Amino acid sequence: AIQRNAISTLQHAARSMLTRIQSEVQSFAATEIQRVWRGYRENVDFMIAVMSSIKIQAIVRGRQARQDMATQHNSIRILQRFSRRFLAKMEMCRVLAAVSMLQRATRAMIARMHDDAECYAVTEIQRVWRGYRLNADFMVMVTCATTIQAVIRGRRARFDTAIQRNAISTLQRAARSMLTRIQSEVQSFAATEIQRVWRGYRENVDFMIAVMSSIKIQA
Repeated sequence: AIQRNAISTLQHAARSMLTRIQSEVQSFAATEIQRVWRGYRENVDFMIAVMSSIKIQAIVRGRQARQDMATQHNSIRILQRFSRRFLAKMEMCRVLAAVSMLQRATRAMIARMHDDAECYAVTEIQRVWRGYRLNADFMVMVTCATTIQAVIRGRRARFDTAIQRNAISTLQRAARSMLTRIQSEVQSFAATEIQRVWRGYRENVDFMIAVMSSIKIQA
């Protein structure tokens, strides 16, 4: 009976110890499971928060970068527009300056050609007029000499017969008619030369004006 009681006591003590050990093991296991689960949940929540903050930062930074890029693009477009406008204005100014220079050169050349043509026409008119004056003076001198000779011959002819007087009169009339014809021919020649020179000058001036107009139109 003592052995049974001891065995029963030992069994009871062993069972109580095993029950206590099981409860302690279950309590430790539950505590560890809770600790691990809470750590895992906290890690998961922390990682979710970190990923969310990273995603939000990426979205904000992407939006800010897009806004900065759009601002830069707008600034670049504005600069390009102003640069192109400035370059176009500069090119237009250079073209206008070149056209103005060509116009000035063309006008100067036309004026110089007009002056040359006018000088040539004046020179030709003066030459023709001087030739006409020389011919007229020569004919006047011839007429005066003829008249003097006629007077001298008339004085001498007073001592001649009536036939000689008639012959001298006939010669004088012939000389006068010849002088009149020569003077008319000289005047006609001078007028013809003046008209020829003037027409040549007018044709040269019209031709140069037409040439300059065509050059200006082509330019």
